Amino acid sequence: MPDSYNKHGLSRTIPEDVKRQVRQACGFGCVCCGLAIVTYEHIDPEFLLCGGCHGRVTRGFWSKEKIREARQDPFCIRQGKCQEAFDIGKRDLTVWIGTVKIVNIETILRVDQTTLLSIEPPEQPGAPYRLSGEFYDDSENLLFKIVRNEWFGEVSNWDMECIGGTITIKTRPSHISLQILCNPPDGIMIEKMNMSFSNTRFICDRYELRVRGHDKGIVIISGREIVAHSKGCVAFSAISKGAHHAQYQEGALKIGNDGALMLGGGGTFPVAALPKPARFPGPLKAEYQSRHWGQIRIFVPPSKSNKVGLNDPCPCESGIKYKKCCGS
Repeated sequence: MPDSYNKHGLSRTIPEDVKRQVRQACGFGCVCCGLAIVTYEHIDPEFLLCGGCHGRVTRGFWSKEKIREARQDPFCIRQGKCQEAFDIGKRDLTVWIGTVKIVNIETILRVDQTTLLSIEPPEQPGAPYRLSGEFYDDSENLLFKIVRNEWFGEVSNWDMECIGGTITIKTRPSHISLQILCNPPDGIMIEKMNMSFSNTRFICDRYELRVRGHDKGIVIISGREIVAHSKGCVAFSAISKGAHHAQYQEGALKIGNDGALMLGGGGTFPVAALPKPARFPGPLKAEYQSRHWGQIRIFVPPSKSNKVGLNDPCPCESGIKYKKCCGS
């Protein structure tokens, strides 16, 4: 039999669409224990096993009957989620959101009084920092949850895949709602995010972080480092209510170790108090870096007398059409 087939007569190469169906059927984790770091078992039908459970079978500690039963009733489907844990070290925890580097901030993302991403100090000397958070899609459906370094993926996701230290969640074909890169032991990098929560939108990619308030005003930040120098610091805090731009400008977004307001009128705001990161995880287009790196840009929604057309260039200077940018 050719090497491209296993002893069961199945191809060793599984098509990508079949892999997604297998992940979904197993709840994105090991059918026995629910851990999310898995391999594909090439048995008809294919299923997922983590390295530990696979080793117990191949070394004769578990029977194949036990695996067959687990395959019929996957652990993750019963529990409603798969799970794993981040390797968080003892040094100050660093979280990247797009090109924004956040160090030692207790509250990273908050809407009203709900904290969406936070860091707790070690429980005792020599213990790791503790990262917690909740991530939603653009319809406010829960995708992913972190509880003190242990993370859980919802089985209701359209797809979730863990490859090479990267967790990718899609809500539909070619639409990545969340992508997190593990950076042990220093922290995590949120490479992509498209999240809505209580009238507030958080969008990030490899270039920038955008926070859109309830009134569609937007703050865009890239190439910055935010470092806390005291306890109780908040990096990004949004409010979900209020009818006027003035209220939005006074409270919709706070940046800095003391919650100092960075909002004002429209325009471009270099923030000298937040130094440029020493390094960035991944390549940046030279044109983008020269135009927007290290800046905070404020976009206040146009008034009726100064309306922007959907096909006009976006006023935030992204270089793309308004309908595909701040007007989306």
